[in-house]
This record gives sequence, structure tokens and C-alpha cells, in this order.
Amino acid sequence: MATQKILAVAVGNDLDLDGVTQSQLSGLRPILQHLVAGLRARFGYELNNQYALDYRQGIPTLRPGKPGTLLAKLKAYLEGPKPDVVFTIASRATIDAVDARRQANRESVPIVFTVISEPASDNNKNLVDGHTMMGNQITGVSTSLVQNVLTFRDLLNEFQDRDGRQFEAHCISQAAFHPAAHASRRQLDYHSHPRLPHRHHDLETVDGSEIAGVIKALNPYAPDRRPCLLVIPSDAMFAFRDVVIAEAHARGIPTFFQQPECVQDVSDPKKSAVAAYGLPPETIGWEAADCVQKVLQNPGDASRLPVRFPRNFEFWVNTTVASRLGLTLTPEGRRLASRIFAPPT
Repeated sequence: MATQKILAVAVGNDLDLDGVTQSQLSGLRPILQHLVAGLRARFGYELNNQYALDYRQGIPTLRPGKPGTLLAKLKAYLEGPKPDVVFTIASRATIDAVDARRQANRESVPIVFTVISEPASDNNKNLVDGHTMMGNQITGVSTSLVQNVLTFRDLLNEFQDRDGRQFEAHCISQAAFHPAAHASRRQLDYHSHPRLPHRHHDLETVDGSEIAGVIKALNPYAPDRRPCLLVIPSDAMFAFRDVVIAEAHARGIPTFFQQPECVQDVSDPKKSAVAAYGLPPETIGWEAADCVQKVLQNPGDASRLPVRFPRNFEFWVNTTVASRLGLTLTPEGRRLASRIFAPPT
């Protein structure tokens, strides 16, 4: 069987890792690592034997009329190597893939997406039909972040500040442009929590300096309530997660994400969020691998496979980082936690 080409797209810094080898996989995002592991398990071949993963990474189009670097890369790739499947991470990368596919006159190429909360949303260009959850050669795995945003917020109650202060959650997002962020904002405002007040900070532009500016304006030494970052769904906030974590934790402001892969087994508070609640990368990667396998075996299946909505959300906590930031996890929080990354003994 001829080698099949899979293009994996991620958002973040503008760099390329062309022709990823097995030794390079450890540097990829966990979702991609589990995608590759899932494909190996299903096909029974090593990477680059029966299939190949070509990895491109760039800045997606985060605002209408202002394309990033990713769209042109995808168009050139579709016109050149001609992949059998395009695999995307996050809504903006997926929309760029759809546009690139049209511009390259290759709309028959299947797209398998991940990390999109509302794939049927108008703001997501109706990637799939809202009733059947099927699209034009498009399928994938939804992270359903909007559905768990209230549980995500309430888990803040499982942390205690060393000085006894209550939390005030600060949500930085692209609510005006990002549908999941907008929907999450509505959820939080409608179901307010008396002991967990929150404030919204809407981004006007999308870059790390603006995000850093919002964080620097917060007062980590407020005597009554301690600020923390409740990072609700937004492509920009995830793309700049390293900036968010490093800037906030350097100022003593804890961060909480909806992507568990932002919580790692590290002792450096500049590299890991305090906690996260969402779908584990293993679930996303292996579900996506199953979609990719079906599409590789029969490309027409991309239009017949409805979007998958896994619900096995997990609560990950890095107690090493929490301790360094003056937080302790309650006994109930330890019971609820799916995984705890603890200080080395």
C-alpha cells in the first residue's frame, strides 16, 4: 500500500517541522502524539511506513480580512504534496484549512478537526450541519468546552489561598469573535456564583503583548480577593498559553485552563497551569485517530461521519505549581482530581 500523507496543523508560534520523525514526536503537542500512537495501533505500521505525518504550524486567521501565516502554507501544501487527509487543531486552523482547500481547488480532501467547541456555529462558518453534525468532507472531535465551563469555574472552590483570600476570576478572551468564548461568557454571566465573582477582559487585537498587558494590570496583592485567570475557550488564549502562564505566575496570579495538556508534570510555575478541566489529550488524539483511519480507508466517509462529542472530562492538578503560588488543594479536590502532579518526594 502506498504511503498516505496526513497534514497535522497546530496553532502557535510560526515555525515548521517538516517530515516529522519518531525522534521528533516527543516535542509535539500531546494531542498529536496520541494521534500518531492511535494510528500506529490501528495500522500496525511504524510512522512513515504506511502513512506519513507532515507537520505545519503557523498563525491562523484570527480576525476577518487579516490572514495569518497558516492559510498560505495550507494552500501551498494542498497544491504541492497533495495530502490524503488534513488534520487540524482548533477552530481558526480548521477554517483556514477549509478556505485553503477551496483556493487550491481541492475541496474533496477530507478534513478531520479537533478542539472545536461549536462546529455548527455561524461564527465557525457552519463547518457541519447543526442537526446531523455532518459536513462537506469534514468531521472530527469536539471538546465541548462550553458545556463544562461552569464545572470548570466551580472547581476553583477546591483551592485555598494561603492568606485566606477568596478568588476573583478574570476571564481573558475573544468573546466578540470566538463563538465558544462568547457562549462561555453567557454561561458564566447567567449562572453567576456568589462566592466566585468574575470579570471579563475582551481582547481588541490578538497578540501576546495585549494579553500580557491585561495580566500586568491585575493586582496580585489585593487584600480582599486574590485574582486568578480562568482561561475560557479562545484560539488566541491557547496559542499564547506559554505567555499567559509565564506572565501570570511570575506575578503570583494562578492560571486555570480548560485544556488538561496545559498541566504538566513540571516543577517550574512558568510552564504549567495550576489546574485544568476538560478532555484529556489521549481521548482527543485516539478519537481523532479513529476518524482518520476511517477516512483513509474510505475518503467519502468524511461527509458521512457525524462529529464526536466525548464526555470523559478530567480534572488535572499540578500541586507543585499550586504550592509555589501559595495554594493548597482541599481533601475534596484531591478526591475529584483525575490526575495530580505532585512535588517530588
